Amino acid sequence: MKSHRALASRLARLPWRRLAPYAVTALLLLTFTSWTWHQYAQRQEAVRTHLNAAEAAMNSGDYAQAATHSAQVLQVEAGHPAAQLNAQIAALAQRMGQGLDTKAVADELAQLRQLAPDNAYLRVLQGNWHYQRDEWDQAGQLYDAAIEKNPQLAEAYFNRGMLNLASHDPQLVEADFRDALRLAPNTPQYRNNLAYFYLEQGDYARAIETYGAIEDQPLPALEAAKAHWGLGQLAEARTRQEQALAWLDDPRIADLPHNQTPWIFALSANEGVRLSDPQDKHCYAGLSLAATLYLQGDTAGTGRQVQNAHCPKAAADMQDVVAEDLLRYAEYRPELADAGVEFRRRYLTGK
Repeated sequence: MKSHRALASRLARLPWRRLAPYAVTALLLLTFTSWTWHQYAQRQEAVRTHLNAAEAAMNSGDYAQAATHSAQVLQVEAGHPAAQLNAQIAALAQRMGQGLDTKAVADELAQLRQLAPDNAYLRVLQGNWHYQRDEWDQAGQLYDAAIEKNPQLAEAYFNRGMLNLASHDPQLVEADFRDALRLAPNTPQYRNNLAYFYLEQGDYARAIETYGAIEDQPLPALEAAKAHWGLGQLAEARTRQEQALAWLDDPRIADLPHNQTPWIFALSANEGVRLSDPQDKHCYAGLSLAATLYLQGDTAGTGRQVQNAHCPKAAADMQDVVAEDLLRYAEYRPELADAGVEFRRRYLTGK
C-alpha cells in the first residue's frame, strides 16, 4: 500500500503540463500524415483506374474514351509518362480515322514510333497506315507483332481480320473476328462485322444469331432480315425490318453516336452506295419492308409501305441497294424468285 502511494506521488510530480503541447503537436502531425497518405492513396487509385480504362479502350479501338481517361490521369498527376503517351496515341488515332492532314499524321506517327518502338498500339496504327495504302504484307506483320506484344489487343485481331478479308481467306477472317469479339464483347463493330461475314458466307443461321445480340441499332436489324430472306423466313424478316423502322423513328435511339455513322453497301466490286442522311436511311428500311410484304403476297400493304417509306425524289441509290439485296438473298429461292423480280420491276428499277 505504501509503495503504491509513493508511485502515485512520483507520477504527480512529472511535468505533464510542459509535455502536453508536444503531445498535441504529435497528435496533429500524426493526423496530418494520415490524411496526406489517404489523399495520396486516393490519387494513386484514380490514376490506376483511369490508366487501366484508357488501355482497355485502346484495346478495343475506342480512342475517344482512351483520350478521356488519359486526360483524367493527367489532371491527377501532370506529366504521367504512360498517360501522356496514351493521350498522344489516342489523338493521333482519331485524326487517322478522319483522314486529316496526312503528312502531319505520318510525321507524328514516325516520331512516336521512334519514342516507343515496342508499343503495341503504335504498331496497330502503323499497320493501319500500310493497310490504307494496300501494303498488306507490312500491315500484317505489324498486326502480328502487336498481338504478340499484347494478346489482349482486340483491335489488332479485328484489323488483321479485315486484312484477311481483303485477301480472301475466310478461315482466318472468322478466327480473328471471333477473337476480337471474345476480347471486347461490348464493341458493336466487332459483332457487326462477324455477323456480316457470316451473312456474306451464306451462313444465315449464324448471321441471325450474331445479329440478334445487337440492340438499338437499325442497320444490323435490316441485315438480319436479309439472312431471314435467305432462309425463306419472311415473317421473321418483317419483324426485324419493323423493329429497325421503330428505332429510326425514335430520336432517343436514332441520335445515339453509333447510329450516326453512314451505312455503306457494295453493289459490285467497284461500285457502292453510302447513306448518311436520316431520310435516306428511312427510305432504304421502308423499301426493304415493302419488299418483304410483296414477297408475302400482301400487295395492298406493299403499296402503303412504299408511301410510308417517305423516300426523297432522288431515291435511286436506295432503290438500287434494295434491288441488289433481293437478287442476292431472296431471288435465288425458287418460291421467292418471281415475286422478287416483279417487286423490282414495279417499285425499284422499272425493269
